[in-house]
Order: sequence, then C-alpha cells, then structure tokens
Amino acid sequence: MLLKSISSSVPRKRKNERRKGLHLRQLSTVGKKKVGARGQGYALSNTLTADLLFKAKVVNLILSKDTEEALQLLSQRYEVAKPNLKVGMPKRYSKKPACYVAKKRTIHVSDREVLSNPRVVLHEFYHHLRNFKDAQRGIEKYAQRFAENYLQAYRIIVARIPAQRIERKNKKQNV
Repeated sequence: MLLKSISSSVPRKRKNERRKGLHLRQLSTVGKKKVGARGQGYALSNTLTADLLFKAKVVNLILSKDTEEALQLLSQRYEVAKPNLKVGMPKRYSKKPACYVAKKRTIHVSDREVLSNPRVVLHEFYHHLRNFKDAQRGIEKYAQRFAENYLQAYRIIVARIPAQRIERKNKKQNV
C-alpha cells in the first residue's frame, strides 16, 4: 500500500521511459557505492579521492605547524569565516588543552604545542563550524568524529604513498 502511494506521487511516464530509468524506491545505498535494482551502479571514486586528499592536506598542514593555513582551507571549504587563534586559555577553561569561544570566534589553545595537534584543532574547528552554520553548539561526540574522520583520511593517504614509491623503485630497477 505504501508503494502505491509513492508510485502515484511520481509523475507518470510512458512505458518505455519507465523501463529505462530507475525510480527512487529502487535505489539502495551500499557503502560508498549506489546500486540500482537492475544492477546498474556507479562509484563516486573521483570525489572521494579529492576529499581524502583535501583532508590529508589539512592534517599535514597542522602537523607541519602551519595551522593558520589549514584553518583558512577549512573555512573556504565549509564557507565560514576563519576563526582566530590565540595561545592562552580563558579563566574557566584553564585545565583543558583548547576551547572555542563563540562570542569572539576564537580558538584558544593552552600552549603552542597544541597548535600542531590535528585532533584538538579539528575538534575546535568543528565547534566553530556548528556555531557559525547552525547557530548552536556542536555535540562533543560529533566533534570527535569530525576530527577522527580527517585523521583517518590522512592515515589512508600516508599508507598509500610509501607503497606507490616502492612500486616505482621496483619498476625503475627492473627496467
């Protein structure tokens, strides 16, 4: 009965057009690949690779102590204003490694060493992103997931690079 109501709300097509196209109810998402009911599918590999490279680049910039540029890239990507960075914590947050103050749009870090910690910087950028976009504070577990997602992309890219270099060296030696 539910399928009848869904199919009745879809604009009618001619019989031959209906056979060629996939309807919304026939699509199912499996992992990162969309698969149609008739076995037709496509992978989003190009965008995923670009996304992985972007995330790995951001983490690499933070690790190389170029946090300002990493925050600039993130701000451009998510179309938000770049947050300010300040070394030194507000009074009530003195025991934490970093915090985000929404009124000043500033990420406060306890010392300069924290600026090269991608997990902390990305966690606090998530709070900036949520505050700027949604006008509400982000939940801590989602901030952790956001940071972990970037770190996982960095690990994937770093794991691929040495393997590619070894393959290139072997090809050069065989030639």
